Amino acid sequence: MLLLSLGSSLMAAVQASSVPTWSALAQGQGEKTAEVLLEQAWQLFTQGTAASRQQALEILQQVVDRYQKQGQTKAQAQTLQMVGLVRYALSQYAESAQAYQQALQWFQQLGLRSEAAYLQVSLAMTHLNLSDYPQALSLLQQAQATFRELQNNQGLANALSQTGQVYYQQGQTPAAIAALNQALTLQQQLGNKAAQGEILQSLAIFYINLGQLQEAEKVLNQAQALDPNNRTLVDQIATILRSRALPEDIITLEDLQGLLAQFKAAGDRHNTATTLMSIGTIHSSRG
Repeated sequence: MLLLSLGSSLMAAVQASSVPTWSALAQGQGEKTAEVLLEQAWQLFTQGTAASRQQALEILQQVVDRYQKQGQTKAQAQTLQMVGLVRYALSQYAESAQAYQQALQWFQQLGLRSEAAYLQVSLAMTHLNLSDYPQALSLLQQAQATFRELQNNQGLANALSQTGQVYYQQGQTPAAIAALNQALTLQQQLGNKAAQGEILQSLAIFYINLGQLQEAEKVLNQAQALDPNNRTLVDQIATILRSRALPEDIITLEDLQGLLAQFKAAGDRHNTATTLMSIGTIHSSRG
C-alpha cells in the first residue's frame, strides 16, 4: 500500500498546527532569558539537520527545567510538547511519545481541553509510526469527541484526516476514505483550500490502490481546480492515470522513483517526503 501524509507532512500537518511557536510561548511568559533560549532552539530546529535538532533538544530541556523550578506548569507542558515535536522530526518516536504523554497529563490536569485534544492527535501520530494502531485510534477518537464538544471544526478536521491514515495503514481503506471525506467536508466549510487539496491527493492514492481509477481521476480534477497552476504531485499522478490503459494498473515503484527524482530536483520537500514514505511502504509490503 502507498501512504500519502496529510497536512503537508505528518509533522507539518498535525504537529505544527497544535504546537505554539517558540517565540509565542516565550512572550506569553514574559521571560527574556527563556525567550532567547527558545529562539535559539527554533533556529536550530529549522536548520533541519540531525545535529542541529539534537542541539535544540538540549536547549529545550534547559527551558523545561527552568519552568519546573519556577512552577510554571503550563509553560513546562508547552515546552515538553516542543520536545516531542523535535524528537518526532528525528524519528525518535518512542521518546516523542513520552514527551507528548507528559505534556498531555499537564494539559489535562490544568483543564486545557483544546490543547490536550491537539496533543492527542500528535501523540496518535507517534503511535502510528510505532505501529500501535489501537492506541493511535483511541487517541484520535478522544480528540474528535473533544473537538466536537468545543465546536472546533479545524481541530476535528485534522483529527479525522489522521484517523484516515491510521485506517489506511491497517488495510481498512473504505473506513479511511470515509474519514477523509468527513475531513474534506469540514475543510470546505472552513474554506481551507490547501487542506482540501492535500486531502483530495490522499483520496486519489487510496482510490488508485483500490483500482478505482475513475474515482481517483475525479478527486484529482477537484484538487487541480483548487490550484490550477500547481505542478506537483497532483499533476504527476494525473499524468500517470491518463497513461494507464488497464484498470488493474496502479502507480508502480518505478513511477514513484521517477517522481522522487523530479521533486528532489525541484527542491519540493513536501512531495519528496511523501513520495519517500510511499516508496518505503512498498518495500515494507514486499518484505
